[in-house]
Amino acid sequence: MSSHKCFFTRDRSAAKTSPLVGKNTSRRHLMSAHAALPATPFHERHDDELLTLDEVAAILMAPENTIRWWRQIGTGPEFFKIGRRLYTTVGDLRRWIREQRLASRTLSGTPKVG
Repeated sequence: MSSHKCFFTRDRSAAKTSPLVGKNTSRRHLMSAHAALPATPFHERHDDELLTLDEVAAILMAPENTIRWWRQIGTGPEFFKIGRRLYTTVGDLRRWIREQRLASRTLSGTPKVG
């Protein structure tokens, strides 16, 4: 037997031991999330620019599956399909973020006086 390790074995063990990687996160997933971040900052992007689901997840700093779940139950940003892929616009995501911010203010209530 040789002491040569398979690429996948080495990759899997490195992903498990990295302090930045969770249990169910692979190195490939982290690289794809990092690659999804555009060169232009979110606040400088045009409202009509399209965003993929993984770009939205990177912007919101939430797992892709959480974004999918929000979409499934109707609480997340609005997405539409082009072919088989899901997209939203920068403007729609900004509107959804604003709605979330305003909704959280109403949940906290008004401050008590006196």
